[in-house]
Amino acid sequence: MVYKGIQRERDPWFKYVALAAAGFMFYYSVKGGFITYAALAVVVVLAAFLKKEHIVSEEGVDIKYTLFGMTHVNRWEWSEITAIQADFKKKYPDVLLHICKDVSIRGFVFKPYEIEGIRELASRMNPNL
Repeated sequence: MVYKGIQRERDPWFKYVALAAAGFMFYYSVKGGFITYAALAVVVVLAAFLKKEHIVSEEGVDIKYTLFGMTHVNRWEWSEITAIQADFKKKYPDVLLHICKDVSIRGFVFKPYEIEGIRELASRMNPNL
């Protein structure tokens, strides 16, 4: 079973504003000779088009980044995960799920009815949790 976390969607106007701001930054940085700010303008454009997904599956816990059709997956295997804790109050009515690996913590937001399925999947994949 695959559980996908809830991600806040960006408003469509955000991309246009980011492109305009990056164009403005790039133009004036090149005109003024500040190449560092031109690089910052490129980063603003990339950030505007980045998409992120939180996925919990039998393979592990993933954060999937997509930028212009290229995909990068940052995965934690179930054997690496040390703890899972649900916070029912922080994101009410949804649930914030804290997933820990050593000292690192990832927070994923899920619907309340998905949490029990994720807990069962986690206990089946890593009985030490």
